[in-house]
Amino acid sequence: EDVRAVAPSILRHRILINFKAQADGITSLQIVGRLLQEVAP
Repeated sequence: EDVRAVAPSILRHRILINFKAQADGITSLQIVGRLLQEVAP
């Protein structure tokens, strides 16, 4: 629970968005959110 709360602010600057993601309007925060959905609680 605590990790999920701080993960976006900690991880967003560590994710590099490629050109396709930029063109599709995908942000690093969206990627972190998706990763957290995939990880078991």
